[in-house]
Amino acid sequence: MLNIKMIAACLLMFVIASLDVAFHLRHNLEAFIWYNGPAIENFNKTSSWINVVKMGCYVAQTFVGDSILVCKMSLELHPRIKFVSMMLKLFRCWVIYNRNWFVIVIPIVLWLGTTGNKISWHLAITN
Repeated sequence: MLNIKMIAACLLMFVIASLDVAFHLRHNLEAFIWYNGPAIENFNKTSSWINVVKMGCYVAQTFVGDSILVCKMSLELHPRIKFVSMMLKLFRCWVIYNRNWFVIVIPIVLWLGTTGNKISWHLAITN
């Protein structure tokens, strides 16, 4: 039997990774072919749109990858936050520790914290 959630996550990671590679190629083309100056000057422009989008791809793929490894919540438990329930997959840890919700609180906080840290780090660099 196919696991639709895992197929969707794999396809999402493939699309995000392909976009990331495409943006890296675009950035290299801009720096080495289309830019009238040293390539290092183009690469040092951290607030350019291409660097922002590349960081967005990185954060999105890391978020999806971490959610595959870490979390799961069912839609029946949290119907109002369907988008979060797809990303939170702590099912394995929850089952192993006798369906104890206290066990998965710390991994969820750490997972959200690392995502927030990546976003704030990127915002600090682009400003």
